[in-house]
Amino acid sequence: MGLIFEMSQRGRICSAVKAYFQNLHNNVHLAVKFLPKPNTGAQGGFICQVANEDYFIKNHTFMGRSANHSRVDLRELFVYRALFLMGTGAEPHFIGSGYSNAYISKLALHIATKRVPGFQRRADRSTCSFSDDHQTQLNIIKEIFFLTDLNSGNVGLDDRKRLAIVDFVVEPSQNCIHRPNVFDKFREIPEPCKDSLRTWNLLESANTAKSSLRNDQQRLGRIIWREGYEEYLEIVMKNIHFVTNLFSQ
Repeated sequence: MGLIFEMSQRGRICSAVKAYFQNLHNNVHLAVKFLPKPNTGAQGGFICQVANEDYFIKNHTFMGRSANHSRVDLRELFVYRALFLMGTGAEPHFIGSGYSNAYISKLALHIATKRVPGFQRRADRSTCSFSDDHQTQLNIIKEIFFLTDLNSGNVGLDDRKRLAIVDFVVEPSQNCIHRPNVFDKFREIPEPCKDSLRTWNLLESANTAKSSLRNDQQRLGRIIWREGYEEYLEIVMKNIHFVTNLFSQ
């Protein structure tokens, strides 16, 4: 019975993902192929191939037993979008179950992230030239956005040897506190590393992520959002302003 449920669950996800990309490309005949994902992590998922591009699909919510499981954490969506705009993350797509008639509920959300060009995991130490500067950049992003689970399988480098973060977890709200002193250790980082940070255009990227997410919220309709996003956003923006001023000196 469990196997039947899992197959049924996957089928519903695939139905929503396929409809989303066909709508995105304005082509109801667009071929969408699904493949198992190697080295599947705790959050599971699989690969979707669309127009010669690979996307990694994972569940954000799937109507768990608790009310919290059925609520979407907008903080995570914001970070996905911000990292992509900064040039340090994968292109994200947020896919509501409303795209598929196979769902009884319209409250589930799935996240599709496009394969980062030339991505090499930090875990592949023989091929991934992850430097101290990359680690410093990762640490700064971790402090700004309050991220965890940045293990060597979730971070690495793209084809231009830039930092790339493909998965993460946002800290619980009670841990997200503006502490300017945590950035003190970054004051003396090398100038080339500062130059890399300036290319992120932190403030512009965050503001664009905020405004684009408002459009996503409208598009996703009946999705129920977890509380705490606005408070988190206010704290993150304080971090961004502080870091921006720090590296403009």
